[in-house]
Amino acid sequence: MFITSFQLELLLRIYLAALCGLCIGYERMNHYKAAGVKTHMIVGLSSALIMIVSKYGFPDVPEYDAARVAAQVVSGVGFIGAGIIFRKNMSIQGLTTAAGIWATAGTGLALGSGMYFIGMVGTALYIVLCIVVQNIEKFQNGIQVTYSIYITNKSMNEALGICKNIKIVAYSIEVIDEKNIKMDVSLLFENHLQKMSWEKSALSAEDVYRFEQY
Repeated sequence: MFITSFQLELLLRIYLAALCGLCIGYERMNHYKAAGVKTHMIVGLSSALIMIVSKYGFPDVPEYDAARVAAQVVSGVGFIGAGIIFRKNMSIQGLTTAAGIWATAGTGLALGSGMYFIGMVGTALYIVLCIVVQNIEKFQNGIQVTYSIYITNKSMNEALGICKNIKIVAYSIEVIDEKNIKMDVSLLFENHLQKMSWEKSALSAEDVYRFEQY
């Protein structure tokens, strides 16, 4: 069985979809996200495969809905995205990575259907927008960060004293035992310098034995 030029074109679509998934996954990997290069490559490649099967896999059927199989990608990607998103303390994590999976699936579908320009430009736009949004806090009036701080030998009021001179957006305090408490606090800093200075001060406090940032 010889490989036709059309089959080679379909292989090119799959390859480009995997490559675009790699680019999106690389951006996520650089931010230390669980869904990185491999996950996004598989989503992009699989979406292109499904689109090709949906569009060209039923030549023996006189009348069929070419979008029916491809439409199931939406359900499948929604399932994966829901598994990525989770709530930890006062913050929701995984939304951007789930959106990246969604974008990768859309790119794979576009390339699988032969829309090369749309698929490639869509990938480039996603990466550019992520870079822009990552740096948008430079133009905002403050930087909001959420921390979990584990403190010993402090009352609840004394624990809040660690955040003095910093605007508190929200906080919650949990008593672990007689001597230890956990404080989840969301703070608004004026700039990165103030943030770094406060973190250094909080980490050097004698009663702080664990410190996490989200």
